[in-house]
Amino acid sequence: MKNNLRELRKKNNMSQSDVLIKTGISITTISQLETGRRDIKDVTFETALKFAKCFNCTTEDLINTEE
Repeated sequence: MKNNLRELRKKNNMSQSDVLIKTGISITTISQLETGRRDIKDVTFETALKFAKCFNCTTEDLINTEE
């Protein structure tokens, strides 16, 4: 399942390090999710909420529904 993490991060003018600082989610995890090496559906709801709060969006916005 594709996600919108890279697009949301860039839209918010953030680096992966910025996301790490705001969420506590490792750069390795962020990178794996952005490149598709890890599936967004495998993250915990808590992690999804951290991303959503960081990007000021809903958890649904994290998922790319245009597959």
